[in-house]
Amino acid sequence: MGDRWWFGSGWFGELSRRVLAGAVASALLATTGAAQSIRIRAVEAGTNRPIGGAIVSLVDSADRRLVQGLTNESGRLVLRTPTSGTFRLRADRIGHPGVWSDLFAVTDTATIELAMPAERVNLPDLTVHGSTSCQRRADSEETASLWEEIRKALSAGQLTAAAQSVDLAVRRFRRYRTLSGMVRADSTVRDYRTRASPFVSPPAATLGAEGYIRDPGSGLQFHGPDVLTLQSPEFLESHCFELVRPKKEAPGLVGLGFRPTKVIKHPDIRGTLWVERSTAELRYLEFEFTNAPEAVRTPGIGGRIDFERLASGAWIIRDWYIRAPERIAVVRRGARRYDSSVRDSVVGFVDEGGVARPVGDPTVALGDAAAGVRDLTTVAGDFRGRVVSPEGTPIAGALVAVAESDSVLTTNGEGRFEVLQLPTGRLSVRIRAIGFRPFGAVLSLSSGRRLLDTTLVMQQAAQLLDSVVVAGKADRFQAGKMIDVERRRAMGFGKFLTRAELQDPLSGGLEMKLRRFAKMRMAPLCGGKGYGAAAAFSTPPPVVVWCGGPERTLEACFMAVYLDGALYWSPDMGHVVQPPDLSMFNALDLEAVEVYRSPAELPIEYAGPASGCGVLLLWTRVGG
Repeated sequence: MGDRWWFGSGWFGELSRRVLAGAVASALLATTGAAQSIRIRAVEAGTNRPIGGAIVSLVDSADRRLVQGLTNESGRLVLRTPTSGTFRLRADRIGHPGVWSDLFAVTDTATIELAMPAERVNLPDLTVHGSTSCQRRADSEETASLWEEIRKALSAGQLTAAAQSVDLAVRRFRRYRTLSGMVRADSTVRDYRTRASPFVSPPAATLGAEGYIRDPGSGLQFHGPDVLTLQSPEFLESHCFELVRPKKEAPGLVGLGFRPTKVIKHPDIRGTLWVERSTAELRYLEFEFTNAPEAVRTPGIGGRIDFERLASGAWIIRDWYIRAPERIAVVRRGARRYDSSVRDSVVGFVDEGGVARPVGDPTVALGDAAAGVRDLTTVAGDFRGRVVSPEGTPIAGALVAVAESDSVLTTNGEGRFEVLQLPTGRLSVRIRAIGFRPFGAVLSLSSGRRLLDTTLVMQQAAQLLDSVVVAGKADRFQAGKMIDVERRRAMGFGKFLTRAELQDPLSGGLEMKLRRFAKMRMAPLCGGKGYGAAAAFSTPPPVVVWCGGPERTLEACFMAVYLDGALYWSPDMGHVVQPPDLSMFNALDLEAVEVYRSPAELPIEYAGPASGCGVLLLWTRVGG
């Protein structure tokens, strides 16, 4: 099984600690009722129409920005300052020039009306000239006007999240794709409500020092940039920027591309921020990972973040995902699982992301829980654990399942694991490890307990295996593989067909023997010619198998098939080749068959996303 991937759409709560000092001060002063307040109304010059979403900053006589805020749909905003003095206001509006007010004195309460220009800014025209050279600064002469509009949108999103002014219904999802991009499984991880930003990355300094793909010891973590990272000095100084030609399918957009400025030691990102030319509003960011670790270096890994301006003028992240490779271990035929010949192969992609909508927004159905119930769980924090034996010895390779996260992960060499972004409430934990009794526990996370760190002790299982009588000299590989088969059978999971059952002349071929002895479901293959092993349940979603044309496909939850320990077919191959026809296998050539009809039955060495429909293991005979 490959690495467990963790994704950087977490770190809930970090945003309120990392916002600009002015935004924090504004929020704090708003709640303390400080005496000095400035009431602001932003209107459009000439029409007197209120302007929502204007970014207004209070600047002192030394040109220091003190506090900042967004005007509401009525164009109104109240800023508070802890001291009296002389100030002026700076107001910015996306797609329009900014304005400064005259100096004014504040001793108690002041009321200011800002008349903002109606004319629009001109974005660079790349219809003919194509892309420009990569500039070391985002606000260089060529990119200044476009970066300024992007900066406004990012700042507005930051202020919206800091003020927690929008109640969002969020659906987190996990989506598995084939190498060609076809979705083969899609599941909702959870629904919840929040007023914070649903997508927040680690601090920019951490990403700059450690990279956007990090390994803290519990598996690779893939991160994308949030609104603060994109504005940070660390990001702006380490990337160059260039104007990007509009896409053929979206001629109304203009892009600001970025990429690392020098040879980098850590994984980084390159991408494009796309802006609507007619409104100068930021639409989305698309990016890809660069200098990724060799084990996950494959085209197509990256992500996308979509932004939206609400009618009130607030800005939110509407949709996002981060795409990582899905890997499985491929073993040469005849090799043991942990032999040096084991290699990891990328068989598809895993998208982890979310959808966020203001509560009551009918445009996207997020489920009854997210759309209509106010008393929902909110993200509380992380769960870290260490799995040990009664003697305190770390148990490596244990499978840890946390029902509330829809995740199954493996402990590292120190017996440690980590699950991020868990909701408030009870956590149902199940652990399995070879040689130990299954472990189950119910733990809890509360809103005041953002980190649960505990040690879990597994009791050793007393296993009595059948005695083995050796007659003659057994082939080395034959004896080795059957030892593993018998070990798994002793654990009590799955169904097993022995040589005696496989040689039964009255039970038909392999397909019929599997139906009779293992109670397996068989699904017809392309054109009704032959049968493939299929799970009897409907989740995860069925695998789409290509039969030679878009109008000729199969949909069933086909099992992954291994032959002598090597991967023979998996659902990710369905877009290229159909599952093996089990009626074509000669049962007399097989020594044993193992059937695991659901992920809950899977042995550790065959667990993984590609095994969601179950696994069929075929073991051939060697010699007589």
